Amino acid sequence: MTTNCLGVYVFDERFKLVHSKRFSRKELQDYKEQLESGEWLNSELEAINKLKGRIIFLGFKKKRPGVVVSQDIEKLTKVSSMLLKEVGAIKEANTLLSSLEFEQGFTEDLVVIHLLRTIEDLERVINGLIMRIKDFVKLYFPEQVGKLDDNLALLELVAKPGKDEIGYHVGREHREAFKKLAMEVMRLIQQRDELSKHLEKTMQRVCPNVLAVGGAMIGAKLLSLAGSLKKLAQMPYSKLQVLGAEKAMFRHVIKGSKTPKHGILINHPLVASAKSKGKAARLVAEKLTIAARLDYFKGGDRSKQLLEDLKKRLK
Repeated sequence: MTTNCLGVYVFDERFKLVHSKRFSRKELQDYKEQLESGEWLNSELEAINKLKGRIIFLGFKKKRPGVVVSQDIEKLTKVSSMLLKEVGAIKEANTLLSSLEFEQGFTEDLVVIHLLRTIEDLERVINGLIMRIKDFVKLYFPEQVGKLDDNLALLELVAKPGKDEIGYHVGREHREAFKKLAMEVMRLIQQRDELSKHLEKTMQRVCPNVLAVGGAMIGAKLLSLAGSLKKLAQMPYSKLQVLGAEKAMFRHVIKGSKTPKHGILINHPLVASAKSKGKAARLVAEKLTIAARLDYFKGGDRSKQLLEDLKKRLK
């Protein structure tokens, strides 16, 4: 007896096919995990119940009374060569299994990670372009640039320049070019803000507890550093606490420097404002670990309770 992605096949001692059960598309979908884990399928058990005498299963299966599980290379090669005539059907079934793996492998927390990385990329581009625009504006309007701390105000200044300029006389064509660039940067800022709102909305649906305890950006960065919500949920709080401090941890291991007490959690409001930042980071990490597990295992929204308990312990 042997099983592949097409079905169950039973041969006699002379390798003559005496029984076969082809999987339907639905059965293949239902059996996918069992085929990978080595669990016995209903179709296999039905065939075993019908058979008499000694049964040898060729392949990898969990042990079962009355059945010998063997990986005899010679016999497996013989059986495989007999089934080669169905290579087209095998290819089609494997394609279906691969597509199912992709479908089942997708989780919305991956979208959260991509949204965050897109926002971070936009932030880097925006900041770089604003620095270039600022350097240009200093040429003809230096007295205003020093007063402007807000990037949006700087972009509006370029888009609508004032009249009392004491710097160099810059040609109109150059100023028009940078005016267009400033307007594009303003659009990029608007796009970044829209993506930030979409990120928060997605996290509210995917991981409401992580969102509430960590905030949108810190929560999304933790997901990104961990790789997925599943990995974050499986992570001990001590490791979550130092996510983002990989360089400091490397220095600790190689040079014997102090062990880092926090990574990106230093940016958490409750950690940043705490007297003992290490203790605060540990407490926040504990709650974030619980939050991640609640979100991954669908334990419901308990964010209010987590936040209240966290604030009490930090007092």
